[in-house]
Amino acid sequence: MNSALMALLAGSQLASNTLQLTEGSEETLARIFPAVRHIERFNLRSDEARSYIDQAEGHLARVGIPYAMSVLEQYVVSAVGLARLDGMQVVDSAGNTGPDIKMVNMHEVFYATCHAQPPDSMLELFHVLRLVRNGIIHENGNYKAALDQMIPALSDEALDYWEKVTQNRQPLQIKGNNNSLLIDARHLFLAFGLVQRLARDVNRTLGKTVSKRTWAEIVVDHYESETSAPRNSSKWQRSVIGLAKFNYGPVGLSSNDLKQAAESKGYWTVPHWP
Repeated sequence: MNSALMALLAGSQLASNTLQLTEGSEETLARIFPAVRHIERFNLRSDEARSYIDQAEGHLARVGIPYAMSVLEQYVVSAVGLARLDGMQVVDSAGNTGPDIKMVNMHEVFYATCHAQPPDSMLELFHVLRLVRNGIIHENGNYKAALDQMIPALSDEALDYWEKVTQNRQPLQIKGNNNSLLIDARHLFLAFGLVQRLARDVNRTLGKTVSKRTWAEIVVDHYESETSAPRNSSKWQRSVIGLAKFNYGPVGLSSNDLKQAAESKGYWTVPHWP
């Protein structure tokens, strides 16, 4: 997702620079670049086309921020599901059991369920971007009034990260005079960086808190879904150990962990484990 949207952003800048070479031309893009797919849907003179391309950055931010947040949402909800699979009781930050899990509370539910410390400053920024995302999706791109209370309350650590990524110490500048959201590629970079950091922290927490029994069962299911090696063969056994080391190394699964998981799943049914 990150690379694809960066390609679109870079592509728009490349296109704008390329169209400088056609400055002054009265020809439309379809005549200048007939080999470009779908160009007939954007068949303007090069000067008109360039004016739209130069505005693409803001539109990509409005598309990309909700996209990034939705990918993170799916991941965190699935992480809660993995904790539940491991036998943990799903609770929210107030200790209520079986809460509805939504974007607004998913991290708090995950960390409360795993009895782990959340990355507080990153969650502050997450909730700011969540309201930005809500403004884009539900408010026709307008600024959410709740941001007036949330942004001034950001910790120094959160503001430092904001400034580092956006090169802007004034988050409230995302509010336009007409109550619109003033966002651009810098805020898209912020969303990408934030999503990556939060996802990695969730991943580390899963590695520490989910039992080796569950991880071993995940590994053998993973391997069995992809392999053509016959069950109970030395190739099956060697390869599943290799997969565990390569893809799940930080969990530290032993050969015996994998043997027990393979037996419990019915993938290994003979006494000998080479």
